[in-house]
Amino acid sequence: MEKSSSKPKGCAWTAAAILIGSVGIIVIIAIIAIIYEASLSDEDRKARDSAREAEKQAQIEQEAYNKESSLLSEIDWTNAPNLVDRQDSVEFAQKQEEEQQAEQARKALYTWDWINFVNEWGEVSGRGAVSKSVSPDKIMGFPYHDVTARIMVSCKSAWIRFSDSPNLTGGDTESGYDVYYLKVRIDGQDSRWRAIQGWSSKDLDLPSSARNTFARAQTFRIVLPWYDEGSVIFSWDLTGASDMISQTCG
Repeated sequence: MEKSSSKPKGCAWTAAAILIGSVGIIVIIAIIAIIYEASLSDEDRKARDSAREAEKQAQIEQEAYNKESSLLSEIDWTNAPNLVDRQDSVEFAQKQEEEQQAEQARKALYTWDWINFVNEWGEVSGRGAVSKSVSPDKIMGFPYHDVTARIMVSCKSAWIRFSDSPNLTGGDTESGYDVYYLKVRIDGQDSRWRAIQGWSSKDLDLPSSARNTFARAQTFRIVLPWYDEGSVIFSWDLTGASDMISQTCG
C-alpha cells in the first residue's frame, strides 16, 4: 500500500511573511515621506523645488553641450570662416550638417542606377543608365492611376519606359508607330522634342540629342497628351545621371 504524503507548508508561510514584511516597509517609508513633506515650510518646499529644477536644467545643458561637442568634432572645417565664438562655430556646424543631410536625402531619392541590356538570346548586349521610376505630377484616374515611368539611356540613345503602354493621342501615325512633338522643359527652358512610340510599346523613343541633354542637365519635364487625361506631366531630377551616362559606352 502506498503511503500518502503532504508537502511541508513552511516555505509558503515564509514567503508570505517576507511579502507582508516588504509591504510593511513600503508603507512605513510612505508614511515617513508624508510626515516629512508636511513638516516642510513653504520656503523649504520652494528651495527644494528650485534645487530640483536647477539640477534638471543643468543636466539638459550638459546634454546639449555634449551634443554640440560631438557635432563640432565631426564637421569638416576646411572651408569654414574664421570663427572664434563657440556659438558661431556651433551654428556653422549645424548649418553644414543640415545641408549634408538634405543633399544625402536628395541623392537617395533620385539616384540613378545601372542596367544590363539583354538580346533575344539572353546575352548581355550592352550597359545602360536608368533613373528612378516616377509617377506623374498629378495621379491619373483608373486604369492609369498606377502608371510610372523611368528614363533609360544607352551608349547611343535615350528613351522613357513606362510601367504600362502609354495611351497617347494626337500623334502622326506611320507604319507600325506614332510620331509626337512633345513639350519638354530642361533646366527651366522650354522646347519641343520629336518622340516615337511603337504601337502598344511601353517605350517612348526620344531624339538622339536626349542622351547628351540628360548628361548635362539638372531637371527634366515632359508633357504627354494622354487619352482621357489631357496633359500629363512627368518630372525627373537628373542628379547622378552625368556620371552614369558617361560610362554607358565603356
